[in-house]
Amino acid sequence: NNNNNNNNNLPKPSTTAITSLLIMFFVHFYSFAVQETITTPLVLNLYQFEQYQVNLLFIGVGVLSLFTSAAVGFLSRFFSDRAMLVLSLVLGLVGSLLLIDSSEEFLPLPRFFLGFAIITVAFPFGRNVTISIFSAVLGEVEQGFYMGLMLAVGAIPRALGPFWAILSLKLAADEGTGMYHTWLEFGTSSFLFVASLLLVIPTFNTLVPFEDFYFLVDSDDLDLEGQGVSGAGTAKSPKHTMTPIKVGERRNSLRPSTVAQIQGEFDSAQNLTGLIGSSFGSAKKSDFGGRRGKTVPEDSEQFKIKNLDTG
Repeated sequence: NNNNNNNNNLPKPSTTAITSLLIMFFVHFYSFAVQETITTPLVLNLYQFEQYQVNLLFIGVGVLSLFTSAAVGFLSRFFSDRAMLVLSLVLGLVGSLLLIDSSEEFLPLPRFFLGFAIITVAFPFGRNVTISIFSAVLGEVEQGFYMGLMLAVGAIPRALGPFWAILSLKLAADEGTGMYHTWLEFGTSSFLFVASLLLVIPTFNTLVPFEDFYFLVDSDDLDLEGQGVSGAGTAKSPKHTMTPIKVGERRNSLRPSTVAQIQGEFDSAQNLTGLIGSSFGSAKKSDFGGRRGKTVPEDSEQFKIKNLDTG
């Protein structure tokens, strides 16, 4: 019950970030739906592939997707999720542009392979990173509804995309030979990726973890008289609630008495762990980080309060 009350008191996640991420999720799943729908009829129509060649093509897609998913985990050590999200949109755009032919010539096979491979790489990047950012944006709020909404948005292009994909091939087909042109279909995909990239520009700063927007403290611990918070009023809240404070505005708005109390609790915990350690013949304190078996020296900075300067 306490957890539910705390969740109810939390501010809502950024609507701008949620909306933009849902749109990007839609675009990536649209590209994926198109790829898995038209690949077989396209290669049979343009390149007269045998069935085993089609099978080999999709085996290659699976292997490439597997390596890409592993690469996402590796690259996340060096690049932010936002940077990889932009990369996925750029890859999707480049792959789609490569797959566009003209009304006068058909898509060459080498260019098809290259564009097809790039789009294959773009989807795991976009899907995994978008879900990661989406979860971080939601933060501590109940995520069930939002995750269900995201999956529903992803299901829409998978349900409707194949109809447009096949229709676009037929609309752009050569009237004399019946061979497919791809400019209409992948022109649509390119437009959607361009729109998503343009959407990233004004919303980029909102695509950050929830805690980077708000620093949550107990409203009873706010020094509202001496360091009033915008929108909080001048009197202390009569209820025990959590008050959101924009990061960078009032990180130091805790009362001096509260800081002293917290420092005292940490000092008491440090003395207690020292007493327990001494009883077992140990001269070191337990690590409060939760990693089993790890210890830190007595003079470690870990037990000191930082960033609570009330000056």
